[in-house]
Amino acid sequence: MSDKATMIKTKILNEIEKEMKRLGMSQGELGRRMGVERYNINRYLRSYKTPVSFDRIFEMAETVGLDINVTVKRKLKKKD
Repeated sequence: MSDKATMIKTKILNEIEKEMKRLGMSQGELGRRMGVERYNINRYLRSYKTPVSFDRIFEMAETVGLDINVTVKRKLKKKD
């Protein structure tokens, strides 16, 4: 996986954790709502230990009430 993809995943996972704290939601509660074991939620949030798919990240975000918007734009060419 590219460094940029890892950076994006990390940013989203950090926002999910912040929202969980704001809601007072435990990893166990998030897991119950998603039908996933708590230890897996922990592993996803620490994705450097266990790879986590964007599908799972989007599901986690939706479960805590977050909406993810993605912007795709053309890369600017460097001028000589």
